[in-house]
Amino acid sequence: MYVLKTIALLSQVRWYNILLLATAQYLTGVFVMNAPHQWKHTLLDGSLHLVVFASLFVIAGGFIINNFYDREKDIINRPQQTVFERLVSKGTGLNFYITFNLIGFLLAYIVSWRALLFYAAYAFGLWFYSHKLKKITLLGNLAASALSVIPFFGIFFYYDYPGLQLVLYVAMMVVVLFAREMVKDATGIKGDVLAGYHTVPATVGLRRTGQMVALSLLVVPLLSVVMLPGLNEPVQLLLVVANIMVGITLIGALIARSPMGFQRVNLLLKVIVIGGVLSLLFFRL
Repeated sequence: MYVLKTIALLSQVRWYNILLLATAQYLTGVFVMNAPHQWKHTLLDGSLHLVVFASLFVIAGGFIINNFYDREKDIINRPQQTVFERLVSKGTGLNFYITFNLIGFLLAYIVSWRALLFYAAYAFGLWFYSHKLKKITLLGNLAASALSVIPFFGIFFYYDYPGLQLVLYVAMMVVVLFAREMVKDATGIKGDVLAGYHTVPATVGLRRTGQMVALSLLVVPLLSVVMLPGLNEPVQLLLVVANIMVGITLIGALIARSPMGFQRVNLLLKVIVIGGVLSLLFFRL
């Protein structure tokens, strides 16, 4: 039973998302903010690890509190997984939520007071999103996409200002994540409607949601045009491939008319996000 509860807890904290974020932060620290040939020196920097793990613990707490507020709609949208996750009681989940945040704050405090304030504000933002913002049409999607990339700024603040190209890269990721948040809502529209969540699909329908997703994705090529001149050739090539993927995803969003159709769009967006993270291997400021 202990093993099952541990697996249920890992399911609640979305360990795969946390692993992807940790990968992105380490790639940024090693390959973007420092010279790649100095990777050993970078990885021996204890403060870098503290910043990364502070992010991971606070985000894990964010997933738990989000799951706490979403149980009613999750039992409709993904009943089997939700029943399994309920092996961890609400009380136990809240205890882990508090514990994870306290560990994150402690790790941040070891780095600096500024880091502690940053992660305390971030934890509050995650709670406020789950408690209030998530149910507000469009604003919930904007908040979710912004909160997804805020941990990057923990790395940025640690290494000081990152440069315009990296800021534009993060802005591009925000756009993709914003589109994905609307797509995820479209795949779970039934639970949102029954639970009273005023998401974009629940408010305007699936067809218009697809149009809004396509419209938001048009921002990606516009940002690419601004970014291209300052990038090296490998990243330029990857950006061209990314824009082709965005074009395919855009068409998929326009023709999607059912939750299943939006699941395919969500898969394409996942590939774009993972590709964006791995492209940090070639990013040079």
